[in-house]
Amino acid sequence: MTPFDITTAPLDGGVTLIEASAGTGKTYSITGLILRLLLEKNLQIRNILAVTFTEAATQELRDRIRRRLQSALEDLHRGASEDDIVVAFLKKGDKSMGIRQLDLALQSFDEAQIFTIHGFCQRMLNDYAFESGTRFETALVTDPKPLFEEVARDFWRLRFYEAKPLLPKLAMAWKRSLEDWVELLDRTRSHPDLVILPPAEGESVDALVSRTETTFASLRKDWADHQADIELLLRHDGNLSRSEKAFRDDRLDQLLPKVAEACRDFESADPENIHELSNLTSEAIAAGTKGTGTPPDHRFFTLSSEFIHAVGALFNQLTHEFLTFAQTELPERKARTNTVTYDDLITGMRDALRQERGDELARAIGSKYSAALIDEFQDTDPAQYEIFRTIFGSKDHRLFLIGDPKQAIYGFRGADVFTYFQANKIANRTFTLTTNWRSEPPLLTAINNLFGQAAEPFIFPEIQYHQVHAPKKPTVRPL
Repeated sequence: MTPFDITTAPLDGGVTLIEASAGTGKTYSITGLILRLLLEKNLQIRNILAVTFTEAATQELRDRIRRRLQSALEDLHRGASEDDIVVAFLKKGDKSMGIRQLDLALQSFDEAQIFTIHGFCQRMLNDYAFESGTRFETALVTDPKPLFEEVARDFWRLRFYEAKPLLPKLAMAWKRSLEDWVELLDRTRSHPDLVILPPAEGESVDALVSRTETTFASLRKDWADHQADIELLLRHDGNLSRSEKAFRDDRLDQLLPKVAEACRDFESADPENIHELSNLTSEAIAAGTKGTGTPPDHRFFTLSSEFIHAVGALFNQLTHEFLTFAQTELPERKARTNTVTYDDLITGMRDALRQERGDELARAIGSKYSAALIDEFQDTDPAQYEIFRTIFGSKDHRLFLIGDPKQAIYGFRGADVFTYFQANKIANRTFTLTTNWRSEPPLLTAINNLFGQAAEPFIFPEIQYHQVHAPKKPTVRPL
């Protein structure tokens, strides 16, 4: 990549990707680009969009932009500056025009378009409700968890309240509580395009409950008929490992009474004791066998395997049913209450751009902004990237994507570093920030040497380590 020079980097249309590292002045570069767009391209502050990730970052960016513009205006009046952009402008630009531009920008700074991604989508959906097909007067729900709990409770009630005793017992044994269903919805909400594939078994929940019951009945009978033989085999077979994690006597002293209780009296058995059967499957026996030994064989181990597999298939099917239920119920309930969540703002904006009138919507929003700067781009998910690419991705717009793929840490929220790779491929220009303003030179030398040893230090070849250096002249300036 080409080193990024804030004073000379092109401000032409198209996509510009700027790759940062920690301490390389990412925010300083963003404020500098906005300053140059105002001075060199005569843009208005309301026609420059800046998007970052959190509310706190949005406020900080707003403050930093205002201070940078105020400082530049004072320097123009004085005719001297330590800001490289102002120095370059004083040499080649129209000083009086620059003063007018910055004075106007500061006077109208309340119109500055600085948002989180959710805030941007909400504003555009409201401003262009007709073009986007957005419902009017929707209420934003900041915490979707109560709705998730409501849907999970209804599913739990439908599936468990009138179920055979085996199902709720197994749910407790395998720790599949109501809270687990809620957590599942919370994990999947950042993946709006999640495709729910049916389990490979293809059996209904009722059929799987019957299969599990039948297998468990056979297992209990086999234990009742052969308990002594099974215990003798487990305690004295020479091929079994007697390590702490396998079949040592003290571990068997704890395990076997639990299995005996589960097989003797299922109705009153502790759910955790039922789960202990997973330690006596054929697979568990084989895993606990010495390297060259032959695993001891007994029908009870085979039945335990069949039971555990049946339980797994049952919960896979239940999970599929629940997610399918939620995919229908969640949007219907939000439509009835005329509410949206933060995630709905993203998918709503993306879907509006995909619809028949999507081109019209993209043109309407695009005409509002002459430039867009997306901060923390490494944390952008595919839906967010699609929004920016659709609206600002042509050469008629200036789209600046600023981020550090080495710091892509929000996968749990749907962020996708592969989205960054995709943007890198279509970018018209790519730059990297190479000066670290935060760290001491010896530390930077050590880091450069460390990461420079590997051809692919971050696993993916698309993420390269670009050496960073301390400034040639020690200086103190805000990042």
